[in-house]
Amino acid sequence: MKVTDALAPAAYRDSARLDPLKSFVATVASAHMLSWLHVAFSHGAEVESYLDMAEGVLAKLPETRAERITRFVALCARHETIHPRRKPKSGTRSRGTSKKARAKE
Repeated sequence: MKVTDALAPAAYRDSARLDPLKSFVATVASAHMLSWLHVAFSHGAEVESYLDMAEGVLAKLPETRAERITRFVALCARHETIHPRRKPKSGTRSRGTSKKARAKE
């Protein structure tokens, strides 16, 4: 991928610097964030911050990609998650508590 537009930042002009696989992971992470914020705002939640530790392991071989997709679909069919939720320590508040909810406590 190469951007030839003179207005593009220097980091995006050289095709050797721009890794398409890393760009894909960044795009998926951005879409995830926007989806999450849309759901939160549509439910009237006040979002104070958002932290996402995006990781991506992309397979270059079609067979490996197909196998990983099959495993992921099976995981979803079993209603499992990639990263199981951690149980909060007793006496701590959840991350999603808004300022208004904390003020009522």
